[in-house]
Amino acid sequence: MMPYLAIRAAGLMLMSTSGGLLRLGVGRRGAKLPPDSLDHCQPTVGEEFMDIEFEARFLSIESEAIRDKLAAQGGVRVMPRTLMRRIVFKNDDIAERGGWLRLRDEGRRITMTYKQTTSDTSAIDTTLEAEIQVNDFHAAKSLLEAMGFEALRYQENYREEWKLGEVTLDLDTWPGLSTFLEIEGPGEGAVRATAEALGLDLAHASYGSVDEVYLAVLDRDILSEETLTFA
Repeated sequence: MMPYLAIRAAGLMLMSTSGGLLRLGVGRRGAKLPPDSLDHCQPTVGEEFMDIEFEARFLSIESEAIRDKLAAQGGVRVMPRTLMRRIVFKNDDIAERGGWLRLRDEGRRITMTYKQTTSDTSAIDTTLEAEIQVNDFHAAKSLLEAMGFEALRYQENYREEWKLGEVTLDLDTWPGLSTFLEIEGPGEGAVRATAEALGLDLAHASYGSVDEVYLAVLDRDILSEETLTFA
């Protein structure tokens, strides 16, 4: 028997041959799927199934100094500078909740991530996310479009990734922007401690998605641009 796939406008449900259910997407607030059942009339997932993304961004950095400090403290570069390709998708249901779906080719893996904001004001803990890995970027795009998701934007950036304990640090370069640092950890305390160890002050950090950086730095609205590349 082939794996079972079910879709509702809000999200994605994958039923394995063993009966296990992987739910990706977002449903009506507070709604839960009944245990051991697959109800196509019910929302697939709510906020209780999603992780909080604890992340801070630092725009004014010296990349070489950050690398030196990370190496001195036992940090490990787990991914060299790599081109990231992404497509951002939406449908009406997730757009109402401040959500979007991102399909990203990261070089070493391909991920499909649902993100949702919980506040109009971005902060270190105002983004929820749920993520799975897929094995084919173009096939995943075709699948999402067949299920009614609209591909809004294609974007590229370069990323160099480091690990310091449980914390992930990314040196990101986007078209037209100087390289900046993103620090993501299991909680606000871990992000704060790592920033301080690098000589960075969380009071000077920024938050939210990269479109907010473009608005703040370049007064540029990339949400209105279908493509964002280095070409």
